[in-house]
Amino acid sequence: MSEKEDVKIYKPKGRVIPLYETNPAVDNYTDGDGRVYNRSVENVIQAKKETDANKK
Repeated sequence: MSEKEDVKIYKPKGRVIPLYETNPAVDNYTDGDGRVYNRSVENVIQAKKETDANKK
């Protein structure tokens, strides 16, 4: 590469969010009684979908 070439480095304008930032199967919390709850209904649906796909 010569010194005369301009090199541009593009950076994302906003925060880049990975496709699977959270793993819905493990994105949960445990209450004081030991019961495990998923953080959102969307994560429950996604976890069920992935589990069902693994059974096939």
